[in-house]
Amino acid sequence: MKSKLSTLGLVLILSTLIFSGCAPSTAQPTESPTLRQAQDTAATEGEYCLDKDTGAKLSYQEAVEIAQNSECLEQGQLKETRFCNEDTGTWWIDLDIDKSNCMPACVINVSDKTAEINWRCTGVLPPEGTVEAPDPVRARDAALAYISEHYGEQAPTPGLTWMEEHTTPEGFVGSSTFQHTAGDWAVTVSFPLVAPEAVVYQVVVANQTTGFQWEGEVDAAGQVKETIAPAGGQPVVGWYGYVASTPDGAQFDDYLVLEPEGTAEVGLTGADASIEAEIEALRDKEEPGKHAHFWGTLTCPVLDYGGCELVVSRLRSDGPGPFFDPDPIEGWEGTIYSGPPGPRSGGDDYFALVGNFHVQYGIGAIDEAINSQLESLRDTGTVIRVWGELSAGIPDWNGTQIQVNRIEVVEEPSAPAPPPPDWPEPDDGMQVYTNDVYGYQFSYPASAAITEIGVEGFVSDELPEGMTSDEYMAQLREQYSDKLCVHIEYALGYIYISAPPNQGFRYANCGRTGVGAGEIVEKSETAVIAGQTYTAEGYEFIGAWEPCEMLDCHNETLVIALEDGTRIEYGARPEPTASYEDYLMKGKDMLLQILASY
Repeated sequence: MKSKLSTLGLVLILSTLIFSGCAPSTAQPTESPTLRQAQDTAATEGEYCLDKDTGAKLSYQEAVEIAQNSECLEQGQLKETRFCNEDTGTWWIDLDIDKSNCMPACVINVSDKTAEINWRCTGVLPPEGTVEAPDPVRARDAALAYISEHYGEQAPTPGLTWMEEHTTPEGFVGSSTFQHTAGDWAVTVSFPLVAPEAVVYQVVVANQTTGFQWEGEVDAAGQVKETIAPAGGQPVVGWYGYVASTPDGAQFDDYLVLEPEGTAEVGLTGADASIEAEIEALRDKEEPGKHAHFWGTLTCPVLDYGGCELVVSRLRSDGPGPFFDPDPIEGWEGTIYSGPPGPRSGGDDYFALVGNFHVQYGIGAIDEAINSQLESLRDTGTVIRVWGELSAGIPDWNGTQIQVNRIEVVEEPSAPAPPPPDWPEPDDGMQVYTNDVYGYQFSYPASAAITEIGVEGFVSDELPEGMTSDEYMAQLREQYSDKLCVHIEYALGYIYISAPPNQGFRYANCGRTGVGAGEIVEKSETAVIAGQTYTAEGYEFIGAWEPCEMLDCHNETLVIALEDGTRIEYGARPEPTASYEDYLMKGKDMLLQILASY
């Protein structure tokens, strides 16, 4: 399913004018809308309701037993339809009671195990033939009762205190609009100014945090008609991560891991066959092109990995295009935190969303005053609401950036705020690596990663007569050790050191092997090794696609050949979330410093 957040305003108001031209009809008192048959007619032993505040939980079967020994069954029988409200710590089990304009339920308290009837009545119908003023509150309550009955815990919590505002534009005639708000819920009721018994109310119930949106009509008799069913999911905009496979025999085939790792893991599926094929192509893929940005709708709880499923409507893999138009940002809530200390790719801070999924985006502003505000709010824990545009596939945090044009400080967040990050303190004290097989050493920062590589293969005509391939591989590995090639990775750069026996990558791949389609610009520069100046020869690669700012499109590779046959290669990693300029500023100097210590 797909969902979107809609701005409630003149579109809703104008839609009501259509109804003002309808011929009046005489309203007849009717019974409550027929209740939807429960999909699950058998209680499951593993179905529990949790009280968020106390941590107490109660199974559905236990709730039924409590209800059967309470006042609830003095009035009627229990139905199969039910839902758990974790905010209030209560089971709601519908009752089969014939009471006009009411949808009664037996409410069982998880903590104290008591039960009582909540009648959920929408008001008393006026006597037939009388004319009273329009009642948008009554229409609102009828719609809320319908949603509670049909959509369970997705619906607004019963008993909310609603604030009413008359939102009809000044000078607008022919219809009226009222908006009722409670927390992050908004109910808009619009109706034509006709005889009360002929009024048909247009009702929209929306929650911008969860993405829930329902639209329907309520006639003068309180009869509810659903016109647009809710998508029932959270909009997903530019989430960044990678697709991983589940083990063989698992119930689900793959899931999305959001970056940075630990943010969340959710099931996913394509909205159509072509998008599903793109998702499958990303499963367990290595860099480059491992990561992607995702758009769609997230629904929880469902039967998928982690209890949630993202229906992907579009995605963008790292690399050249496509570049989508920026997404509008309307009142997103979140907190700004600094990134980890030390060299890194992307921006220096990020905006993390409130809610169950603290998704992270780069953030900035063209306006200097707004940019200063953003910087002053960094690491304060203050929840803010932002407006602007989100772009993906650019050199900022998680390959995204929100360009902010408006900020508001939020006194009461609509959902849990993201916790501050716990970045490890960088240890940039220089350490020493020693290759005791090939007789060299170098200094490197503690935050660099060192990988040793041994013999990976050999040329087939090299196999000695009378030996098997496995026997010869074992001999080569013993002879040349696992230190034939050493790989150093630091910030956005890398170094390969290939020992003399591995000339031409005879036994192990110890350097870059390909760059893709684009322009190769030859370049050279000087580098100092062991006090001696060498000329490094290589190239600057500029890809064939536009824009070509990121390192997977614009990078460099340089090689130094030492007198003893040692080959040293260094350059920029093809990182899709950082630019060539980032590499020059955040790491290349350290690469040259490592080489100078060789």
